[in-house]
Amino acid sequence: MSDQLFEFLDDVDANSSTPALTDASVSRSPKQHTFKLLVVDDDEDVHLMTELLLKGLCFDEDQLLVQHAYNSQEAYDILLHDPDIAAMLLDVVMESEDAGLQLVHRIRHSLRRTKLRIILRTGQPGYAPELETIQRYDINDYKTKTELTRERLYTCLMTAARSYRQLDQLEKLAYEDHLTGY
Repeated sequence: MSDQLFEFLDDVDANSSTPALTDASVSRSPKQHTFKLLVVDDDEDVHLMTELLLKGLCFDEDQLLVQHAYNSQEAYDILLHDPDIAAMLLDVVMESEDAGLQLVHRIRHSLRRTKLRIILRTGQPGYAPELETIQRYDINDYKTKTELTRERLYTCLMTAARSYRQLDQLEKLAYEDHLTGY
């Protein structure tokens, strides 16, 4: 089944516990890369609004692929199985008052995902104080849900995409000898 915004899949990828990704509106060329975004929030409306705000936006000609998680364990499992997710929009308060912050700790320390760009997004400003939270956790940006208009969300995610790509390029340069190709 399909409509103008989404393509719905009937089956889950048999080799993975996570749903297959799709974007019906974008055709893929061999040179095109993907920018994978994970939206983590316990509010279905936040997921739908994020999809609507992102509709039709390009990220330096990268194909945007969005995955959704509705709690911290689901997000952790997705990240465990997909090392190519570049950015995450993360709610602070979900199944517990600090579920989002606990997830950040697990991502950075258990999964050792240092390139992943984490954008903390909260509906309760001041609940997790911005300066203290940014300092204590390895969070790349902190926004309230109400301030993320289409333009601000795009700017935030474009910055995350470029930062992720730069870190990826640096990592490749560090481990590859350009003279020998190894």
